Amino acid sequence: MHLRARVVDRLPKVSSSPLFVGVDVGTSSARAIAFDDVGAVVFSASKSYELNRPAPGRAELDPDEVLGATSACIASVCAEVIHAGGEIGAVSFSALMHSLMAVDMHGRPLTSLITWADVRALRQSESLRRRDDAHDIYARTGVPIHPMSPLAKLLWFKENDSRTLAEATRWLSLKEYLFLRLFDHWLTDASTASTTGLYNIRKGAWDHGLLDLIGLAPEKLAPVVGTTHVIEAPSSDLEIPAGTPVVVGATDGVLANLGVGVTGSGTGVCSVGTSGAVRATVPEIRTDPRGRTFCYALDEDRWVVGGPTSNGGVVLSWLLDGMLSGLKDDGSDVHEAFEQAAGSAPPGSSGLVFLPYLMGERAPHWNPQARAAFIGLTTRHGNPHVARAALEGIVMQLRSVATAVEEIGGDFSEIRATGGFASSEVWSQMMADAFRRPVVVAANVEGTALGAAILGMKAVGQIDSLERSEDMVGEVARYDPDPHESATYDSLFELFQDLYGALEGHFETLSRLEEG
Repeated sequence: MHLRARVVDRLPKVSSSPLFVGVDVGTSSARAIAFDDVGAVVFSASKSYELNRPAPGRAELDPDEVLGATSACIASVCAEVIHAGGEIGAVSFSALMHSLMAVDMHGRPLTSLITWADVRALRQSESLRRRDDAHDIYARTGVPIHPMSPLAKLLWFKENDSRTLAEATRWLSLKEYLFLRLFDHWLTDASTASTTGLYNIRKGAWDHGLLDLIGLAPEKLAPVVGTTHVIEAPSSDLEIPAGTPVVVGATDGVLANLGVGVTGSGTGVCSVGTSGAVRATVPEIRTDPRGRTFCYALDEDRWVVGGPTSNGGVVLSWLLDGMLSGLKDDGSDVHEAFEQAAGSAPPGSSGLVFLPYLMGERAPHWNPQARAAFIGLTTRHGNPHVARAALEGIVMQLRSVATAVEEIGGDFSEIRATGGFASSEVWSQMMADAFRRPVVVAANVEGTALGAAILGMKAVGQIDSLERSEDMVGEVARYDPDPHESATYDSLFELFQDLYGALEGHFETLSRLEEG
């Protein structure tokens, strides 16, 4: 798709202070956004690309297509800043987690970029989970064992493509590939390293026991630096003035917390787009005795604990393309029609329960073979009940994650909501009722890019503390829980957990039947 550039304001109003560019490279698009020193968007550009699915279970990106999109966004925004007579204080990066690719000695790709959504390593992850030291692996790395993990993906290469494993000069994530190609620097940040399943978060180093398990030499992985590590931009066609500070940054999940002003205890973050997550920021490493949650680095003083779910907006898309396709027929906005339908059904959907596992599931069960189900369906149920049950299934799954986060000390008395679902009043009130906590919708929809920019501000001394992010986040709406509805959702949550437990033993059989 074409580059989309947007001028949000004009620089003369903020020309006394430098602008900070946050670069956010995700699964479906890259964006670069210039923020002023109070977190307001001044210029932005974005460019999308396609997630490729060349075979069942595989989900890949073309690394050079992503590189081109990222370069175009950076160049567009930096050119706007310079053209308007402004100064760039720093360019700082966020990138998607759990990606993996191989390059040769010249930095040329030997593989596609394998994304978090790729589950080719299902057998390898199951083998890891059966090991006697499986929990110790999790406790050392902070990453639950799952096909998304680069650890499992590298074991897949060991067993299925040992030639590439041996011939690759370097194994790297998307972040490392971008820095190698754009700035000729071979490094990774501690946040990205902590999401690989290969990094011992307690020692702050690559885990040599796991590298030995794979048969991977440590020099094939990048040196690890802090998330505020700064390099100088070289002369290039990116429109970044030579010598401008470039900050390595962190991963998208932890920066989403920072971008909505959550730097410590008391507030949780729930973001739901295509997928979803519940996260809390804590002052030290925390892992779960039951292995349900992740623990990823933000900086030397902060860690983000939480869990991702694989099923958010994908559930709505699936329903609107199938069972609820009739909502598209009257010409109205389909998402408004969906929300109206869901809002017209009572809490609890008159006894209709949805387990939302269309894409398997990650936290808290980490079961890629989980399958979705409507339970309790009768002739009295119509489209409104189906729509509401779908939303309630997603929120019940998120509550399962939140429960695990709370049990390891991820304290929050308030939930800050981000992502596309946060624009829905029905969804936001449902979240407040189900979580028994106020839900605050953050004003800044570019939270991840803002988080990257804030980390850049800290790296170059523009701000003295990441807590300054709290002053940059506005509030659009606040939803308080209704005690009566909360009681209904307490009962529904207990039933939801029981139904998962009752069906869990059958998911593997259903998975085999699906494969034929």
